[in-house]
Amino acid sequence: MIPFNTQWDRIEKELLEAQRRAISQAASQVYKETVDRTPIGRPELWKNSTVPDNYAPGALRKAWEINWGGGFINAAASFTGKLNSVSGASGYELGKDIFIRNRTSYALSIEYGHSRTQAPHGMMRLSVKKYKSFLEQAVARNKV
Repeated sequence: MIPFNTQWDRIEKELLEAQRRAISQAASQVYKETVDRTPIGRPELWKNSTVPDNYAPGALRKAWEINWGGGFINAAASFTGKLNSVSGASGYELGKDIFIRNRTSYALSIEYGHSRTQAPHGMMRLSVKKYKSFLEQAVARNKV
């Protein structure tokens, strides 16, 4: 017979690991959806704007970074199309804050409506609104 303390410790570890996985999966989903919602510039849609000489389509989308508690990772830097996975999620530790950022100078303008045709309601705000749903789905996938 296994001592009660040993059983309790095993159950506690399983529950904590399931919680860690669910949180990291939900945050990964917010990150992926934010990246996927980010428009790739189409100068033909710009009104009264000139295209900068060094303009590179997709720079905004590729600039999203996520921090799992140990430094920012740019999982979007080299992808094309939809982002399928987010590196670093397995290293997330319970209790640590998760940050998502985009350090381009114009990300905030796009988030708050500058791109009326491609992202009229932003990217991050819409994705964050779905976090609770993403978390509920992740909890269901990680039941112990």
